[in-house]
Amino acid sequence: MVEVTYDVPWFRHSCVDWAPVCKMPVKRSQLSPYTQSLIQEGQVVSETPKLVPYLGKHVREGVDIRYLKFIAEHLHVRIFDFSSCVVFRCRAFMRSFVRQTVETRREYKKSGRKLQAEVQKLTGNVQYGKMVQNQESFRTTRVYTDGMKFQKAASGPAMLDIHPQIVEEHAFLAFVDVQKAGNAKVLRSFLQGGWKVLEESRLLMMKAHYGIRRVFDGDLLKSIDPADDSSDMKPEQSRVRWLGGDTDSSVLQIFSDQDPKIALAKANLRGAAPFFDVAGDAKGDALKEHLAPLCEESRELALRRAGELGNFSDELAPHYGVEWVGLAPKMYSLSKTEGESKERAKGVPKSERKKLDHDLYKAILESGGEHKVEFCRLGCRHHVNEVVQIQKRGLTALNTKAWQLDSHRSRPLGHFKNNDVWAACWAALQRGERGFEGRSDVAAFHLMNHILGFVDGEVGFLHRERMSDGQFKGKLHNTSYLRSS
Repeated sequence: MVEVTYDVPWFRHSCVDWAPVCKMPVKRSQLSPYTQSLIQEGQVVSETPKLVPYLGKHVREGVDIRYLKFIAEHLHVRIFDFSSCVVFRCRAFMRSFVRQTVETRREYKKSGRKLQAEVQKLTGNVQYGKMVQNQESFRTTRVYTDGMKFQKAASGPAMLDIHPQIVEEHAFLAFVDVQKAGNAKVLRSFLQGGWKVLEESRLLMMKAHYGIRRVFDGDLLKSIDPADDSSDMKPEQSRVRWLGGDTDSSVLQIFSDQDPKIALAKANLRGAAPFFDVAGDAKGDALKEHLAPLCEESRELALRRAGELGNFSDELAPHYGVEWVGLAPKMYSLSKTEGESKERAKGVPKSERKKLDHDLYKAILESGGEHKVEFCRLGCRHHVNEVVQIQKRGLTALNTKAWQLDSHRSRPLGHFKNNDVWAACWAALQRGERGFEGRSDVAAFHLMNHILGFVDGEVGFLHRERMSDGQFKGKLHNTSYLRSS
């Protein structure tokens, strides 16, 4: 693990859709005018630190060195400062457990035993949860039926909270929350393991995403500016659009003259990593029909490696996505070719989520409004079980993890065009007819560097460059980009 300060250079912002994530608070002033217009009167925007795709400067961030190597080579990040390094000795002591759990879940899914498959999924996922569990704030609840003992405990130094329940002449019941004593307060979780799992997942997802972009674009230097359809595409624009994702999933829009799975299957023949599992969960005749457009060699490889651990799998196969509606984080609807749709809304029970449909998600997106839900759940307050009536925001178009241009378009936070002055400067410079060495684009580039260098100050950084032998070599630069050493 290395602790470094880095950023994505401004001239790469228009090419980066899946930005490196940063744990940071997002203030109201960092949101776009459109996003701020969605904030209702009296509504408070939480500034609790959260993981956000960010193109700006990541200050003293702890990352896996393999992840840093990847974003340095493919996103051309600039490393300004190296603060510290922690070396771990890794051993795959859970490999057999993970493989067995995944294989068992796969067999259950094939046989249609959905409940057992979900149990196997939780069996594996809970290991990660326990690894990152912070026990330092845990407390012990003690039960008292004697009023004098309760008063003594309530006035003790370890007391955190009290919950009197029954206070009568012949009956007494109360609870006292106290700090755990001794070594119980020590952080004993296997944080290194949990951190490594998350970093590996980030790296795999980035490799898969930018691997797909290489398949359809040939390189990673093409712009990801919004496009409505393939007829509007310019040669310098990417044919892949990232719509949303997480540490284990991604939703992509691909503009292609043929079925995208044909190009992905051909990439598998070239030994692409990760393996693009175009078969997905398709079975029987549907699977045969789905793989029919592939050449025989691609089809055999897809069938042989379908469902393997580590594959980047097509979850919709043998169908396709028709329309994606992304609202707030973990809140989306995806309509599919067979007429069904998949709705997700974090914090909304499944029983209430079934009442939501794709059209409602679209209406919320277009109007920028909210949809309230009301439901009951079994809760516990002061150690007494009760039915709790809950009314909360179910759907909202307010997304504080992106710079929303409007209801359909957004950019990552930290993009230089999010600053109106910088965006206007860049647009004006690009309109020049003559410039450096007779090229207005080169002149605009150097002048923009001078402007940003004046604002941020010139700083030295490490940048990886490909040498004539194909190897990468670190080279020291200055943010002016007019000299190197």
